[in-house]
Parts: sequence; structure tokens; C-alpha cells
Amino acid sequence: MTTALLLVNSHRLSLFSGEQEAHTTAAAFADDNSVRLGHDALGQCRLYPRQSHLTFLEQLSGAPLAVSSPHASSDSDLIYLTLRQLADDASLGATPVLAAVPGTANQEQLGLLLGIATEAGLTLSGFIDRAVLDSAHRRLPEQAAHIDLALGGLLVSKLTNDGQVQRTETASLAELGFISCIDRCVNAIAERFIDTNRFDPLKIAATEQQIFDQVLAWLEQPTAQSLAIEISHDGQQRRLDTDVGFLLDGLSRRYEGLTDKLAGATTVVVTEAAAGLPRLIDFLRSIGKDVVTADALEARANVARHAEALTAGDSVIFTSRLPAEVESPDSDETPATGSIEPATHVLSAASAHPLNAEAPVQVDDVSYQMRPNGIVAISRNGQALSSGNQSGASLTGLAAGAKVSSRSADGDERSHLLIRVLS
Repeated sequence: MTTALLLVNSHRLSLFSGEQEAHTTAAAFADDNSVRLGHDALGQCRLYPRQSHLTFLEQLSGAPLAVSSPHASSDSDLIYLTLRQLADDASLGATPVLAAVPGTANQEQLGLLLGIATEAGLTLSGFIDRAVLDSAHRRLPEQAAHIDLALGGLLVSKLTNDGQVQRTETASLAELGFISCIDRCVNAIAERFIDTNRFDPLKIAATEQQIFDQVLAWLEQPTAQSLAIEISHDGQQRRLDTDVGFLLDGLSRRYEGLTDKLAGATTVVVTEAAAGLPRLIDFLRSIGKDVVTADALEARANVARHAEALTAGDSVIFTSRLPAEVESPDSDETPATGSIEPATHVLSAASAHPLNAEAPVQVDDVSYQMRPNGIVAISRNGQALSSGNQSGASLTGLAAGAKVSSRSADGDERSHLLIRVLS
């Protein structure tokens, strides 16, 4: 069976499955009537900022919403709804999915994402670092970098190549996130409205949203050399005709902060989303960087190339490095992945509970505790439980990949999966 690819990015969340693909923006607007997702949500974000949510996929938490809705009360709910819609749009079915994740995601966040994705109908077979997936098949120098664009920040990852391509660190530059770039342009246009029309569109939510929508459309396809910004309020139409030079200049000045972040990297791999930022590629070349653009077709080819190494049966592993295109004589040709055992989390419904050796973790009516040898002790009222993988067997411990079925006092049967999530 082929493996689908999920590119986890709030600005351009994409799912590729066979010949089907689906894309969305991880934005949500939740009120008493419904939850709107993607561009529909962006169309409300300046009208109703407290009910609009633009960072839930980057934060990857179960934090409650500032203003709850009957349809969503937490970030986890918004992630679930977004992934569910994406899976439906891509006609995913039971195809296993490899998730390419940003370097900012930690172990706990990946555990949460795994649980939510499972509830949303995605069978995650593994995780891989997005920067590594985009870069490993290229002829890279010893030090390189990777840039991706999210709603809340520009993600800059440092890469090393010693025969294996590995990400060493990732920084999120909030001032260069897609929403920040929109806001920078909206503010600049508002100043021109004040100068030419003696009207401040930012004092009225409706006119601010109108400018936001038009800037969004331009930034998604920034080819126009001039803009005609039109706003309407109280039956009066106002229009600003302007070239885009002052907007481009303002964005370009923000790129200067990248110079220090890219120190030492001679090659920079830029995703399609980041490459769409006006003048970014020109700026990178102006500071002496060799720029290459990554696209989804290459990422999918890399998944196919390393399919066996990127998954491990029923266990979920995280791949942090892959063989380079040109390897050193002493390099290991096998992609480095985490061992399939021991387990680090127990998965129940949409939650992945971290295991530790200090105290048992209670999930439903079952206790899980990590032993020093990495085996998980599982019990109910002090009695060892049987594994769903070995019906009837009395086990004192299990490792990653084992399933445990339990029935609570009220007769509700639950299935728990021991998983391993690697950072």
C-alpha cells in the first residue's frame, strides 16, 4: 500500500494521497452557529478577532479557546475539524499517512497530534522532520538551511550534512509570519488612506477586514505591480490607487533579520510557501546564498524512496535524518529512525499520555508505568492486563506497538495503543 503525505504547516496544510490532494489554511472562526475553516475563517478574523483562531496548529495544544463555541471549545477541537475536512477532501480512506512536521514541534505536541489525527480518521504511520524531507536528496554542503512559511512565523532551520542530513535547530521569526506580513501591508495602506482620503480604515473593523482580504489576495499571487484598494462604509466608497513598491520595500527591510539566522549556511532550501513571499528569494541571493526551491512532488518522491525506513509496523516513529545525495565514505546508508521500543506514550481516543518511571499514568481504569528497562507495566487494581495483540496472555509488561483493551466500570470498552514518539 502506498503512503500518503501530510505536510503540517498552518499557512499551507496539505494532504497527498495517490492522485488526490487537498490543501487548506489552518485558520478557524467559531461562533454559536458554526465553525468556519480556512479562507472562510480568514474572512472574519478582523471583524471578530476573539472568535478567530490562527495559531492553533502551530501551538499544538489542548488549550481552551478564549471564546468557546458549542462546536469547538479548545485548540484540539479545531485541529480535529481541520484534519477531518482535509481527509474528506483528499478521499483518504484507510491509507497510512506520513506526517512531515516543523522543527518547532516537540515530543508532547507530536503525541497530541497523533491522537487527534487518529480520531479524525488519519492513520499516521510516522513523523519526519519537514526540513530533512525537503533537503536530503539534494547535493548539500556541510552546513545548509531550510525556510518555510507559517501563519505565525517564518521557520528557519539549520541543517548539517555529514553523509546524513539532519536538522540541528529551528527558529520561528514572528515578524515574518504570513499574518504579520499581511498586517504590515494593511498598516501601510491605511496610512496612505489617511494621507489621501483623511479616513482611517483601521478604526472600523469592516473596512479593516476589506483591506485585509485584498492584501491577502495579492500576497498569495504577488505579481501585480499596482493595486486598486477599495473599501465601503456607510454607503460611501473609497479607493486608493497605488503601486506596490512601498509594500515591497517594507517587507524587504524585514528580511534583513535573516542574515544572522543563516550565518554559515551556503545553501538555503525554500518551500513553495516561503518562496511566494515577495522579494525573499532575491534577498537571499543578495546575501550570497545558493537558493533552491522545494516542492511537494519532490517530497512525495522522497517518501516513496525511503518508505520502508520511515515506518515500523504498528509503531509510530520519528525520522530525524536521512542519507544525503552525496555521502561521505564513512556514512551509514540507512535512514536514522528511532527504535520501535520502548514506548513513550499511551494513546487513548484523541490524547497521547506521556509515560514516566516516577509514577503510574492512569488512563480510564488502567495504570501504565515505565520500567527502567523500557518495558511498560500495565495493570488494573494491581492485576496484570492481557494485550489485545495476545488474547488470553497474562503480561507483566509491553513495549511500543502493543494494544491493550479494557472495559471500564460502566461497561465502556476502550482500546489503548502504546506508541513511541521521538524528538
